[in-house]
Amino acid sequence: MKWHRVSYRASEDLIVPGVSGLYAVYLVQDLFGLPVSIEPIYVGATSNLRRRFREHLADDEPNELLRDVTDEPGDALFWYEVLPLHRARQLEPELIRGLQPRTNRRYKAAQPRAS
Repeated sequence: MKWHRVSYRASEDLIVPGVSGLYAVYLVQDLFGLPVSIEPIYVGATSNLRRRFREHLADDEPNELLRDVTDEPGDALFWYEVLPLHRARQLEPELIRGLQPRTNRRYKAAQPRAS
């Protein structure tokens, strides 16, 4: 896969293509420009990457933790891979299980339930 990344800021929205794909929002803490920690915040699949980028940054984003990630210390980054929608939707649950992003509501639903 060939991932692309942009800063998770409204001013970057035109860089993100308006096509289907898979994306992840990360929070990166650094020390003098070197990454110290990289935390996955959210993973998603969409039919339009640019639209989803804009929706997540909007004041009416229902996922408050995702909307407010830009207020946290560090740099928020939006990573994306252009893919056919069916492929993005196939890979999304695998990434959620593997990365365990803290704001994915689907992550909790994908967890095996204790018997």
